[in-house]
Amino acid sequence: MEIHLPSLGFSLRKWMDNDVNGVIMILGGRRPSSPLMGDLASLGWDLWAVDRGLGYCRRSGIIPRVAIGDMDSASPSDLKWASDLGIAMDLHSRDKDLTDFQLALKLLAGSYHPHSPILVTGCFGGRFDHLMSSVMTFAHSDLNAMGMVDHREAIFVLRGDERLEMLFHRGAPKAISLLPVTRSRGVTTQGLKWELSGAELEPSFPFSVSNEARSDRIHVGLEKGILLVYVTRG
Repeated sequence: MEIHLPSLGFSLRKWMDNDVNGVIMILGGRRPSSPLMGDLASLGWDLWAVDRGLGYCRRSGIIPRVAIGDMDSASPSDLKWASDLGIAMDLHSRDKDLTDFQLALKLLAGSYHPHSPILVTGCFGGRFDHLMSSVMTFAHSDLNAMGMVDHREAIFVLRGDERLEMLFHRGAPKAISLLPVTRSRGVTTQGLKWELSGAELEPSFPFSVSNEARSDRIHVGLEKGILLVYVTRG
């Protein structure tokens, strides 16, 4: 599957079992840039707004298929906009055990093909505990977690025997880090300053950080485990 994000200046290819329609979740962290929101909408995937993400959709002129959460960060005007447009609303109390993102993933799991790829935006720029919870939940989910992106940072998820290719059209990123969520075996890279070949990375000692691109095309391969590929433009 290939994804092109012109506003970020890169394209993404991930080798997966099949090519089915995906889902984009807009969370309530740092607001994604308008060009990125346009790129994501142009993919033609279903859009889900999570809490404050509803307002991000409204400001970008994008209509989500679903809005979910306790909506404690959504404005009354955002909620009225969604109601007037007939957007499906899945509302929850603020007094709950799961985060809004976890509720969204749970609902999605019962509604879509298990191989439907999922991209998340609006997840960065806030509290560390929120980000950590979202990343770990996403990486360990039974869903086809593809990645989390905004105009500054991105995290892509590799699980089991998967490969990722990133093509940068407007210069290399500031740093690329490989962060093992579980013991990750057979990690191989191509296009980086410090290459790995069949390496084993441990979550207790994640040393493969702040690598540098030596090509406009970066490959990362994994044989076993769960590995995050983090990219930042600084």
